[in-house]
Amino acid sequence: MNNPRFPFHRLPNDLCLKVLETMDYLEITAFSFVSKKAHSMVKPLHVPIECGEIEMKKSTEIRLVMKHFRTFSMLKKF
Repeated sequence: MNNPRFPFHRLPNDLCLKVLETMDYLEITAFSFVSKKAHSMVKPLHVPIECGEIEMKKSTEIRLVMKHFRTFSMLKKF
């Protein structure tokens, strides 16, 4: 039990969708970039994104504009 990873992809599809529904829009969007399978899992959620930007320099920033002009931003430094 030393492995802190959660086997998300091994869950049944209906449970995966329930887990995704508890995430905020930035987390869902970031997860959708992980793989084609992750993207296909996120598509049925119909996340209401009006536009998005990904800026990759020394750090990666994802900026999303949602319907009703709510803006979310995530900065990831590697």
